[in-house]
Amino acid sequence: MTIVPPVPLVSADVGQARRSDRVASVPPNPGLRARVRKRSISIAGHATSVSLEDPFWEALRAIAAARGCSVADLVRRVDASRSAQAHEAGPGAPPVNLSSALRVFVLDVVRGGEGGEPRDR
Repeated sequence: MTIVPPVPLVSADVGQARRSDRVASVPPNPGLRARVRKRSISIAGHATSVSLEDPFWEALRAIAAARGCSVADLVRRVDASRSAQAHEAGPGAPPVNLSSALRVFVLDVVRGGEGGEPRDR
């Protein structure tokens, strides 16, 4: 059996180079600078505004087109789903913010889920 002496995992010089390489190799993320846009939508007879970053609005447009409905219809469905979930959670459960519900919906669809609702087609 050969005993190998311990080797330091990172020397000061190598560690510094690795940290700078890591920072330099991270590609810019345009999502970090995405503009938030507020849109007004009529839900259940009253106007409400929804604030989402541009990539989420773009994703909602694509999902709505793929499902054969408008973005407003899709937002209404997500709103109805979140209202039903709040009702199921019982009294006193904190409501889910509509903008947050839409972001989670888009994330679920992008990850290959159905977005918690049946498709139109």
